[in-house]
Amino acid sequence: MIPWWEHYATISIDDVMVEDRVIQYKKLRCIILSMKKNEMKLLSIYSRSRGAGASNLMPSTTSYDRMFLFGCLGSRIGKCFVVICETSRKSVEFLRKIPGGNAIVGQTGFLMEPLYDGRYLTQNSNLPVFDVADPFVPVTFRTEFPSPLNFEMPMGETKFFYLYGVKATFENARMMSANCTGVACDRLFLLGKATVCGCFQNRTKPALTLQGLVTIEGDRDFSLKQIKYRSWTLTELCLVVSIDAEVEQFSEENIFPFRASISESINFINENGGWDICGWARKGVVVDASDQREGSVVRGSEEIGSDTVNPHIIKMVPHNTSAEVLAGIQERRYQIK
Repeated sequence: MIPWWEHYATISIDDVMVEDRVIQYKKLRCIILSMKKNEMKLLSIYSRSRGAGASNLMPSTTSYDRMFLFGCLGSRIGKCFVVICETSRKSVEFLRKIPGGNAIVGQTGFLMEPLYDGRYLTQNSNLPVFDVADPFVPVTFRTEFPSPLNFEMPMGETKFFYLYGVKATFENARMMSANCTGVACDRLFLLGKATVCGCFQNRTKPALTLQGLVTIEGDRDFSLKQIKYRSWTLTELCLVVSIDAEVEQFSEENIFPFRASISESINFINENGGWDICGWARKGVVVDASDQREGSVVRGSEEIGSDTVNPHIIKMVPHNTSAEVLAGIQERRYQIK
């Protein structure tokens, strides 16, 4: 049976943003790059009426529950956009089609009938805000959507990259206590000044996560060196972690067999198709709202930008998922003796 969403036409991010667009029965291919939970702060939104120039952007502030950064699959230059859920109820509804226990960050799929009304998360019009009324539809695509990371980014730009079949190294492997015990955020590093993750599913897995430094072997125009990466998906790929495991079981004299096993798994995947790696980067200044007072409560400003290009890896999975390769990965997983 043909899935219901196949009857919708696939459009690009540029199609969403043109004037006089028709969004009925349209869908946009994308990947969730980050999920940020609000910490009692207000968010700056810059708006303009249809047809107005960038100089006419008007700032305003709004509260929100969760903010999602998306990459538009099919964009060769890594265009990104944002979806904002104002309440926890809307956040749950937006994600309700993603099975519980699955990583939300790194999930690919469709936004159904996305609407753009001239709003941006940055003053320089580089990060549009889309509205959606329907839940995100998770889909695993067989088609590849390569998008290299261009470090020559203008100030305020946010771009994502998606590399297929690349070789990578994973050094300084350690088991760390996770920021949360859920898996919805894939236990990635918290960004900026965040102190909480965006997970909905808590206390479902061991509170440990594999962490290390990833170096991607690219051509002369592209490479990433020693990007700190932490992921529950990668943890399950390389280790068998019991519910009562402790950090100390992977340190001191145990660190040698532990790291040797991780290296063997990484090299096995390198030799059998390499890795599919997705991430994003931003180059910008700090864009925030002034402290806002609501009655007797002062709500802090929201940091959005950073001063340098700082790549974040959000997904690192084997390119070759044949039964033979997956069995080889399974055989090499490290388990405490």
